[in-house]
Parts: sequence; structure tokens; C-alpha cells
Amino acid sequence: MTSIDWILSGTISLGLIWPFFIMLSCYPSDVELENDQNILATKLVDSLAGLIGFTSPHTVDCARQLLLSLGQQYGYSAHGLLHPILFAYYHRLLFDDKIVNLERLESLVLPFVIKSIQSAKNSFENLGILVDLNNNALASAPIRQRLEITAKKAQPEDHLLMVLAMSDDKIQKFHAAIQIILRVWPEMAKEILCSISCVSLFEANYAIGAADVCVHGALFFNQVKFDLEPVKLAEEIIHESSHVRLNCRLSIDNFIENNPSESYSSPLRKDKRPMFGIIHQIFVLSRLRQYYIRCSSELDSTYQQDVDNITKLLSTGLEVARRHAVLSESGKVLLGSVVESL
Repeated sequence: MTSIDWILSGTISLGLIWPFFIMLSCYPSDVELENDQNILATKLVDSLAGLIGFTSPHTVDCARQLLLSLGQQYGYSAHGLLHPILFAYYHRLLFDDKIVNLERLESLVLPFVIKSIQSAKNSFENLGILVDLNNNALASAPIRQRLEITAKKAQPEDHLLMVLAMSDDKIQKFHAAIQIILRVWPEMAKEILCSISCVSLFEANYAIGAADVCVHGALFFNQVKFDLEPVKLAEEIIHESSHVRLNCRLSIDNFIENNPSESYSSPLRKDKRPMFGIIHQIFVLSRLRQYYIRCSSELDSTYQQDVDNITKLLSTGLEVARRHAVLSESGKVLLGSVVESL
């Protein structure tokens, strides 16, 4: 599930398009990883107000300056990205002038960020993973509100019950899943661990996972997913982190030129989806297919059934895109990399 549907509904004005940011393949690249992390995050900050249709230049400018100032002083995650909670409060700043001052923002954000950085360092010492897996920063009010909206977009009657930090046994399960990815696809593991700052769980009736640009750098999973075996949990991690990756790319290079109000049949959802939803599904499915090809080769040949099932879904999505997608040249190259891999 992704919030890219509301991201692309606004007007994006990003100025300079950095050549490193034009994604030429659906798959991980060391060159991209070396060049995009903080700059992409900053670009997301600069563009978020426009993306949600907020038009007050004074408030937007104040909010941006406060956020970047706070980020430079305190607000980076343990591995140097702007912390997801800063994105959440930036979104809130645009609509709430009561907290548009640095002192107020510090009092709201700083305690969460400090705890989150320490939690990530603890994870690194214990597991070798520099990601916050056990902190309540992601249960703060702005983040919970965003998750509730995202859950209801997928299923209107859904209700987010609770945002949870991970218990020790679930942290071990996350670690086991990451070890699977490291074994079969180390480039993907590197991308995930360079792009994600925090992971948290939630309880909900229908939603299974979420990645939201308003909490950029965080992943959320329905806690029931942590009952899966490591290979299947690794699938969920790749799925949601791929949404984070593509959210970044579309905020920098919006290569989808379809009318956002038009919708089409979708391989992963019963309801029709706009073309950016179809492209997100293709992007995710192409990566999951590559993942299971590696699992089938290196772990157990029975995972070939997953490859076959995903290939059918991916082919359906590609056919929808072939018939209806209006893409820039970089978008055509991106989808071409998927077709070539089949």
C-alpha cells in the first residue's frame, strides 16, 4: 500500500533534475545509493507542500526553514537521513501555526529523535542493523493520523487500532528476514538498510503494510506479518521498502504523464487504480520476482511457484501499462528494464 496516489495529485515543481536521480532500472544500483539519500530527502521536504496542494508561501517557507534547521542540529537518523518524524511534523506544520517556531518544534520532536537514534545504535550493536526497531517515535500523533488515512484509502471501513514498537522476538524475526535478503540479494539488502531509518508495527483489520512519504524512511507492518516464515517476511520488507524507493524517484522525476483522475484494472487490487498505482505495483512485483528467482536458485526450488505466480501478476500489470501508460523517456526505460528481465 502506498500514498503515492495523493502525492501525485498536486503540482510538483522541483527545479533542477539531478542526472543521478533518473532511475534507469527497477533494480538496486550502488551508484544511485551513493548519490541520492540526503539530497532526495531534502528534495522531498522542499516539494511536499506543493504535492499536497498547500499554497501559502510564507507558512511553507517558515516550515521548511524550521525543519531543515532542526534536521541539521538534531534531526538525522543514526545513519544520516532526515528522520521520518521530521517529515510527519513538517506535514503538520503546514496546517498548524501554533507550532511554527523552533523551540516548540524541538520540544515535540527532539526527544523522539534522540531515543530513535539510540535505538538504532542498539540494533546495530546487537544485530548489525542500523535501523530503529524498538522505539515509540512512530506512535506519535502525526504519524498515527497519516497511517489511519493510508489504511482507509485501501479499505474505507478499516480502522488502525494501535502503532506498536517491536517486541524482542519480532526484532529477531526481522533480523532473520534481513539475513535472508543479504544471502540471496545483497544489493537489495544494502538499498533497504540505506533507505530505511525506522520500522514499526500496527494493528488493523485489513491493512497489511504501509510506506508514506509523509513519514519518509519508515516502514510499517501489520503485526500478523511477523508470524510468517523469514523468506515470506523478507518479501513484505522488500515490498514496502520498494514503495519508499519509488516514492523518492517520482518526487524527483515524475515520469508518469497520465491524468491522475483516470483509473485502470490493477493486478494487486480489486478496485481500479490510477496509472501511478499501476506503476508502483509493477515496480514492486518486478523486484519480488527477482527475489524469488534468487530464493528458488539458492534456497529451495519450490519457490519457483512464487516466481510463476508473480510473473502472471506482473505480466497483467505490464499489459495495462502497455495499453494505457503515458510515460516520459526515463519512464519508458524503467519499464523496459522490467520487460527485459522476463
